[in-house]
Amino acid sequence: MKRAFTVFAMVASTAASASAQEYVGTWTWTVSTDNEDAIVEPGESATILLSINFSPDVGDEGMTGERVSGLGKATFNTLGGANSERGSIGSWHVKNNLADKTGDLTTTDGVSLFGTNAQQGLGQLFISDDPIDVLEFEWSTDDYSGYLVTYTTSMLEPLLVWEGHEDGEFGELVDWSHIEAEIHFTVVPAPTSTLAMLLGASLVTRRRRSS
Repeated sequence: MKRAFTVFAMVASTAASASAQEYVGTWTWTVSTDNEDAIVEPGESATILLSINFSPDVGDEGMTGERVSGLGKATFNTLGGANSERGSIGSWHVKNNLADKTGDLTTTDGVSLFGTNAQQGLGQLFISDDPIDVLEFEWSTDDYSGYLVTYTTSMLEPLLVWEGHEDGEFGELVDWSHIEAEIHFTVVPAPTSTLAMLLGASLVTRRRRSS
């Protein structure tokens, strides 16, 4: 079973600093592998899950004075950064049926994902999760030489949030600020257990030489 590690985004919003924002959606991310950690070892791939966390929380009062109901629309790229080209994206999936209105519009060059459209509105089963899972993709490689891989989100349009949704009736789509995510994970040349054993052996050897 893969074990996921959740990290909150650390990159400043395009609109303003996080401390100055009252209504903000923050991209969060998890990385999971087959070995119950977030380190990509030989034979493994990385599964990255992108979600949006709302502040104020879903259920609290929003910008219009109505309760925050959930995600309205997010259109974005997921851009490969350092060392991402040393592997490739093999598959991706827009979560929670958020691509149902348009179909999945995402395209790829094998390293980045472009034009992902996640939205919900009338005629859809409304998901009010907070955070809400938006996109999952898998990155794999044949190069396990040891390096750090980075990805970033990049919103193409303002983040829209529903406020005042009750029993299938939608209130107002509100333009919120957002904070992008910077994703990072490590690829290693040997299983972490092997690396730990090698490190331990190295420390023992050094102690013997110094005694």
